[in-house]
Amino acid sequence: MCRSPLPLAWVLIFLVIVVLILQVVHLIIFSYLETLRSERVKTALRNLPSKASAQPFPYFHMDTRGSYQIYYSVVDESEMTTPPYRLVTMVTHCSSHNLHYLPILVDHWRGPISLAVFTSVDDFHVTLRAIHSYMVCYPNIQQYVQFHIVLPLAPLNHILSLNFTHNSVVPCQKLTSYLDKHIKTKNYALTGVPYPNNLLRNVGRLKSRTKFHLVNDIDILPNPGISEEIDRFLETGYSGEDDIRQTAFVLPVFEVEESSPVPNDKLELVAAVRGGSVRQFYAELCYRCHSNTDYDQWLLLEGYDSSIRVAYLVDYHPMWEPFVITHKSAPLYEERFKQYGYNRISHICELHMAGFTFAVLDSGFLSHQGFKRKGNFHTNKDDENAANRALYQEFMEELHVKYPDISGSCRDPV
Repeated sequence: MCRSPLPLAWVLIFLVIVVLILQVVHLIIFSYLETLRSERVKTALRNLPSKASAQPFPYFHMDTRGSYQIYYSVVDESEMTTPPYRLVTMVTHCSSHNLHYLPILVDHWRGPISLAVFTSVDDFHVTLRAIHSYMVCYPNIQQYVQFHIVLPLAPLNHILSLNFTHNSVVPCQKLTSYLDKHIKTKNYALTGVPYPNNLLRNVGRLKSRTKFHLVNDIDILPNPGISEEIDRFLETGYSGEDDIRQTAFVLPVFEVEESSPVPNDKLELVAAVRGGSVRQFYAELCYRCHSNTDYDQWLLLEGYDSSIRVAYLVDYHPMWEPFVITHKSAPLYEERFKQYGYNRISHICELHMAGFTFAVLDSGFLSHQGFKRKGNFHTNKDDENAANRALYQEFMEELHVKYPDISGSCRDPV
């Protein structure tokens, strides 16, 4: 008697399992090869001739793939004061030409900030001088900000040429023009080197000194006074250590018309939304990327005092990318996502797959100065987005292997 062929469904399931196994094997082999590359560089540094090694330079770390070198805490932090009651660090990132956003960000946050700065070997000394100058010119930066530098892995002779000595300070009134004149490294524009936004976020997170962090972009401002209000909320306003470790607290984010002032509190914000000078973040570019926060409900909530509290819970929705506050034990960002597209979407997806609850906070919010419009992006933005979209499909499959007991999915049903 002839044996009947296997049903098609079983064949497809078998093929899917084989593909997943091959992806895991590929990742293991790739990580192993990159580790070997990193070890070769470190071995070369250890085996330098005595004359070369007589010139000390700070030890650096590498990312897991050996593509970037990382210098943590590149300036003297002895003047920093992080009282034990401070619970939240703002983690942010930028390329060195965007350091000019830092003074106003510090004024609005007034709490610990862990900033990862992306630069190049060519711009390294200019960047370090600018960082040192900002600390001298702005006492709040000296008090609150940790600086870390990330740059593409350089040849050994270039690594040895890096000098961490602060020789001079740029006059405070000339800092912005100094950056414009001397910095070559721009976000998304360093030829042949992708901007590693998720690596930068992880660098800032790993050196955060508090239990919680708000991962933010350097050009997005929190409403003034929010840092201490969030501390008070986390200390007394939310129940259960287990619950809080598995909760992502969502801060609504808005765009402010270029010629209009950034709102200081929710009362001003609501009035500006009604007047048309403020709107939901990414309203024109990707409405659904933030609409799951439910801005209509948030704007209608009564009471405009500054106290932070949970307004309501929301379910995860595919392609959502809110800015969130999470416990330090939350999953790190996936560092394969670089340049434009899916870097925050992938992280929120993983939080969902890891079983996180999403709680929208009232009163606190974030603001970006200027409406985000389709024509205001760098040339290769669409190509980068397409490449990261393909990577995201792989990433979602990997999450099902990483979290096998979770029945959820990040796939878009449409």
